[in-house]
Parts: sequence; structure tokens; C-alpha cells
Amino acid sequence: MSSRIPIYQMTYGQEAEGKPGLVFTSEQGEYGNQSILFTIPILEIFLHPIELIDYLKHTDIVFPFELDGEYYDLKGKIEFPEITFEVPKTKIKITFEIEYDYVFNWHIFPFRRRSFKGMKYVGKHTKLILRNHGFLILQPVDLYEMDELYLKHKGIFVGMTPNFGNNDNFGKEQNAW
Repeated sequence: MSSRIPIYQMTYGQEAEGKPGLVFTSEQGEYGNQSILFTIPILEIFLHPIELIDYLKHTDIVFPFELDGEYYDLKGKIEFPEITFEVPKTKIKITFEIEYDYVFNWHIFPFRRRSFKGMKYVGKHTKLILRNHGFLILQPVDLYEMDELYLKHKGIFVGMTPNFGNNDNFGKEQNAW
């Protein structure tokens, strides 16, 4: 049986001590210059990049999505480093790429026992975040295709946020870290 893991919509932020990490956009005072990031929480400890890749292939990655005012959980098809989502009621497929430089720059030797650490969530909405060991970042492969999806079908990849997403399916009672 595979796990269901949501994709979150976040941005870069800082802890009170100034350490960098991820926060939800609504947790930032200034919205004007934020870069939106889509992220996948890493729920298990991995000691080797291949373990992480294998885990992702056996996990249901779910993207909260809106199409013409209706909510959907789109299940991704993973061919590392890409994840493809089929948009319902259309023939459109949108592909995202996992930022894999971060995965493969992970020190394998001589630190084989050091576990993978993704970007940390440093915000205050810990009840929405699944307990995790950091986040991987997703990037859309074709922004033009995403623009066309919105213009022609009012389809938008939103991701889980405090204001959007079906968090009842993802164990919202868990605390982060």
C-alpha cells in the first residue's frame, strides 16, 4: 500500500533566529516579491539518494488543483525527476520536475550514514504540515502550457495551503518535525 502525500504551495522565509526555510505565502507580510514554490514533504529517513527515488516511485503524490471552480486531487505519475499530472475533462498533461541537484549533491561518501535533509518548514501552520524530514522543491517544466491551461480551462495548480486543499485526507492532526 502506498502513502498519499500532498504537494504544498510555499515560499522562502526565515525563522525568528534568521535561519532560512519554507513558509506559506500567507505567513509573509509582503506578497509583492514572493516566488511561489511547490514542495513535497519527505516523510521517511533516507541514507542514499536511490532509496529516496525508489520511495517516490511507490508513493501517491497528490496535487490540490482547481478546474473551473471545482476542486480535484490530481495523482502524479513519477518518472524521476519528473512528475506528470493529467488534468481531468481535458487531454492536457502538465509535467513538473523535482529539483534533483539537491538530491544528488547529497554527500554519499564518506558520510554514508548521514540522512537526507530537505528544506525545513519554519512557519506557524504546523497542524497542516505532515511530520517530515524536509521538503523537495518542484518546478514546472512548461510555464506556457500552464498559462494555456488557465486561460482555456480555468485550471490552476494550487497546492496545499492554509486556505486551499483537502487536508482531511493527509493527517492534519500530525505535527511537523
